[in-house]
Amino acid sequence: MGRRSSVIVLVLTLLTSAVMGASVGWSEVPTVSDTLKVLSLEDCIAIALERNQSVQIAKARIDEASEKRREAFGSYLPSASAIFSYTRLSEVPTLDMTTMLLEPEGGVGSLVRFYGFDTFHYKMGEENNYKLSISVSQPIFTWGRIRSQNRIALLEWELAQEQYRQARLDITFAVKQAFYSVLLTREFRYIAEEAVRAIERHYEVAQALYEEGKVSALDVSRVKVQLVNARTQEIKAANAVKLALKALYNLIDAPEGADWQIRGELSFEPIIMTVEVAFQEALENRPELRELALRRGIVDELLRLARAETKPTLAFAASYDYSRPFYFSDDWKGSWNAGLYLSFPFFKGFSDKARVSQAQSQLKQIELADEQLRMGMRLEIEKILLSLEEAAERVAAQQENVEVARQNLEIIQKRYQEGLASDLDVTDTRLGLTQAETEYAQALFDYVIALAELERAIGR
Repeated sequence: MGRRSSVIVLVLTLLTSAVMGASVGWSEVPTVSDTLKVLSLEDCIAIALERNQSVQIAKARIDEASEKRREAFGSYLPSASAIFSYTRLSEVPTLDMTTMLLEPEGGVGSLVRFYGFDTFHYKMGEENNYKLSISVSQPIFTWGRIRSQNRIALLEWELAQEQYRQARLDITFAVKQAFYSVLLTREFRYIAEEAVRAIERHYEVAQALYEEGKVSALDVSRVKVQLVNARTQEIKAANAVKLALKALYNLIDAPEGADWQIRGELSFEPIIMTVEVAFQEALENRPELRELALRRGIVDELLRLARAETKPTLAFAASYDYSRPFYFSDDWKGSWNAGLYLSFPFFKGFSDKARVSQAQSQLKQIELADEQLRMGMRLEIEKILLSLEEAAERVAAQQENVEVARQNLEIIQKRYQEGLASDLDVTDTRLGLTQAETEYAQALFDYVIALAELERAIGR
């Protein structure tokens, strides 16, 4: 009984940590129908993938990256702008000109008489000035800058998809852990209930034997103490199930006060997989490796951009102006201009060289991270397969042990009724059965958890 108690206390501690650490608390009401009262593992995973915030955030990043692709593609297209302006001058500049007044005395060819001077005022504009300008520009050659920017946007979109896949793998594994914890605690509760029923029967037999004078009152009292202890363990096991359900409800965002039931049981399905096969599948499927490859591609493009900063660019630009007044005429008229513009920023204070060095350093970091990740993946897979093998052996051993322990308990109970065995013999035998059942359930749990870890490790 003591060993079983320690296992249940350990499960309670782990489940308490899971509930306290769960990052849940959505503001929206779940869309899952309240009529769906029984959930399988697949149901729980599907609900969590639909409702979990981490998955939703990763999905939103894909949408953001998609819009960035559209933004980057816009650099290929011409840009156009229009500006309309109105200016009111409080005072129009004027030009004063002094001229001589001359007039011939007679007809043509006669003498010209000078009459004096006169001043003329010429306005250098109008009080109301209107102008509409339309300009268009189109990059022709940018030394690969636009291409690199579009390539980066595409790689970041693919990176967001891999991060979304990683989030789905993580939440799937978390749901499996929580789901199997519910099954384990439920199994512990069954074991505790079975122990209570067995001790109750033993208590009835002990009372009957006491009335016949075959056992002492101390023997009956000892059995009663065992019954109270067993009921206490039953209460703890029932609370452990509630706590495990709470942890699972948090992950799948169940409605407040939900009383859904979990359909499933811990089972053993042997698999055969070598380290090489698992590692090869992980190399093909793990999102982390794909993320590193995409980040390497992004840094490569950033390196090209840095090297292109000191290269010339060629662009076409044209504009059309429609204004009033047009020069010194108070009328609407237009004019246009167009040209090719070559820009050559040949020196920018060595900043471009620094950017190139930064990109090269980032590439080196990614290469080291890739190597480290591959080594870690192989070690992780080796450890998981060893745990899987160990759990499988424990399952086989404990399954047989449970059968033997049950047979032993039946035998010792019959002998106790016949007065051929003591109460201590019954207690020890029943404790052996409880421990065997607990170890069997724990072995099944460890096996399915290791199997879930393997699936995540190979990217399934």
